[in-house]
Amino acid sequence: MADGLQGLLTEQTATITTMKRVLPNFKKLGKANVTQYKAKKRLEHMEALWEKCQLLNVKLLQTATAEKQRIIKYFTEEEFLAAEDVYNETTDHLADVIGKLSHHEPIAASSVSDMSLKESGTVALQLPRISLPKFSGNFTEWENFRGIFESLVASKESLSNSQKLHDLKASVTGEAALLINHIQIADTNYQSSDFGAAIPTRGARAPRKAVPTMSVGQPIGR
Repeated sequence: MADGLQGLLTEQTATITTMKRVLPNFKKLGKANVTQYKAKKRLEHMEALWEKCQLLNVKLLQTATAEKQRIIKYFTEEEFLAAEDVYNETTDHLADVIGKLSHHEPIAASSVSDMSLKESGTVALQLPRISLPKFSGNFTEWENFRGIFESLVASKESLSNSQKLHDLKASVTGEAALLINHIQIADTNYQSSDFGAAIPTRGARAPRKAVPTMSVGQPIGR
């Protein structure tokens, strides 16, 4: 295994392990010691860990060959999706705590502004954006493209289906583009496209081998 790949796997494992500890450690504080400030700091920490986890996942997808992805535990056991579940559970719990405490503790205007930005996804949009790879319809490119697109676009709840479809159409070329060029950009058209249906959204566990076939008869993934 390449040193670069091993280093990324080690860093991702440490990141996911830290993510798993955020909620249990917060609960150890006890209700008497929980404050809005502490809950918000844990939420900010979790958001930062999740962003790091997403970036590392993209790097892993770009670094690992298709053969490696079939045998490495991180990919075969879908550890990134499991980490996403941890992120959702933790942030939901912390958001609930902050919401309940907001009725009892005053919140500074700047804090309200910060929380509103996080909830609207504006903070996430300010983070460095990784360019999506181009997909031309080549069989060997599909799994890598789908994994990166799922991580950077399809799993983002802050993006509408129209935005996802726009990014998808901008990322395909050649014969692959012919498959969806005729589709108008609209929320209802994203999942109806072969590509959109093959790339699971957050919370949806589509079969890992689900790949569309081009209408012109040339398979792009099966």
